[in-house]
Amino acid sequence: VSGFSFKNRFVKSLHVTSRKMMEMTGRVQSTSGNTELDLKIEKLREVQQQYDDLVRLTDQYHSQMTSLHKTHKLLGAQLYGFSVKEHEGKLNQPMKVVGEAHQSVAKHIDALLPKLRSLSSTLATFRDAAIEDASQSVVKYEEARITYDAARAYATKWLQHNENHVVPEAKLKEVSSELRSARANYDRLQHDLLEKLIVLNEMRVNDLKAILNVYLESLHEFYAACASTFGRLADKYDVVAADDGDDHARLGITSEFRNVILGTTEEASDDEDDGTPAAASAAPTTTTTTTT
Repeated sequence: VSGFSFKNRFVKSLHVTSRKMMEMTGRVQSTSGNTELDLKIEKLREVQQQYDDLVRLTDQYHSQMTSLHKTHKLLGAQLYGFSVKEHEGKLNQPMKVVGEAHQSVAKHIDALLPKLRSLSSTLATFRDAAIEDASQSVVKYEEARITYDAARAYATKWLQHNENHVVPEAKLKEVSSELRSARANYDRLQHDLLEKLIVLNEMRVNDLKAILNVYLESLHEFYAACASTFGRLADKYDVVAADDGDDHARLGITSEFRNVILGTTEEASDDEDDGTPAAASAAPTTTTTTTT
């Protein structure tokens, strides 16, 4: 078997197995890598997984909100339609108000959906472009590292085999040239990859910060709009309940509803307006509820 035939089989074997396997089998001693670069490569793999999860979850969130938008819209339309056909006077306005609540939420979701899609699209673009490009550079770097290991191992074995033989100078230059070429390519890719990963991390931090700021603002607008809607509808339902003389509904539903949604506290002000202590005013309410 010629030396070159052995080399070709050896290099091919190295390219289809991992560097770890090479070290385990003892066929070649792996080149000591750059510790800083190895840590950044590991970080890149973690970031790629993080972006995969973020894209998957934002797509899932968008899909769920799309379904919720449809449900709110249909439920609102149904309740509003029932309110028109309702012959029992006390149910017309409540149905209309609740139907309006669902339709309003549907409009707010409709405004949020494009921003959710933009978030998912931006994350996916960064993953598929910048992170994928860096990942391909890692593959090329690892291949260059394996190629250099193979060339170094071949040169070592060749020298050991011909230690006591006179070898042609041209052959010696050829082996040395291949080894230097493999080392130069490995060093170049190592340097380029390190710089690329540093720049990529800076881009990731800046871009993700900007994206999350926009997304947080969108969420704030959505929930603020919902809170404003429910506050307005709470006042409307408050008037309806008062017109019907249903004090229990007004106090038990509207005030509590407004407290939760708007964060207001009306119990204290109601006690002050009535001029009675909280404990005294609570007793009749309890009695009335029990009698009912």
